[in-house]
Amino acid sequence: MLTVDQQAALRVDVRARIATDPALAAAYADREIDVLAELLSEGRTRFNGATIGNGIILDVLGMEKGTAVLDMIHATPAYKYVITLLDQGRAEPRTTAFRGAVAALVVGQAITQDEANELLATAQEPDPLTRMDVNDALFDDFGNEVQE
Repeated sequence: MLTVDQQAALRVDVRARIATDPALAAAYADREIDVLAELLSEGRTRFNGATIGNGIILDVLGMEKGTAVLDMIHATPAYKYVITLLDQGRAEPRTTAFRGAVAALVVGQAITQDEANELLATAQEPDPLTRMDVNDALFDDFGNEVQE
């Protein structure tokens, strides 16, 4: 179930996307809730609680590149507290600090953006919208558009 703020964000997203997505616009105009839920769910993910450690880094990047990245992390004072978490397999990808550290690896060209995405994806799962999520966010009990 979406919070009131999430419902408002979904309404903003839908209204922006219907201008460029004919399938979404048609489903919205026809109040096809199941189609809307399917279209709006594409690409939605949430963190699943999994943590990241050295093994995941080696698995995602491969042995050679993963080892080089871990060596660089161990040699960089800015990552001093991340090292223990990675060694214990407890780095938390939901945190801004961890995502910032991964972004810094991309900026420093230690890994590519695709590799960073793949690394974070190991701790994510699909987050589809339900029919009720979509209906409650977009329409009132009488099928009229919810206004802000």
